[in-house]
Amino acid sequence: MVDLKKVQEDYLLLLQLVQSEMAMNTSVESLFNYLKSKEGHFTHFDQNFNSKDLLEFIRSVNRYADEFLFSDQNNTQIRKLMNSLYENLG
Repeated sequence: MVDLKKVQEDYLLLLQLVQSEMAMNTSVESLFNYLKSKEGHFTHFDQNFNSKDLLEFIRSVNRYADEFLFSDQNNTQIRKLMNSLYENLG
């Protein structure tokens, strides 16, 4: 069973960390915008909730994130959050 509260918390923290990266690396803005495009799906769950759709989105985010170099202070946590989301939705 998907822990929706954990998914929401991890997603919002991931969004926050990627946003903080933009102050150091403006190229990360495209990743932030991509993540933000599905915010409603990660924060407002309804009867149409589909974990497989969100899982596919996180897969694509993970692949897209490989194109960026994150700061040492955020890299590990960003990767852990993506993995946590993947595991919780899988």
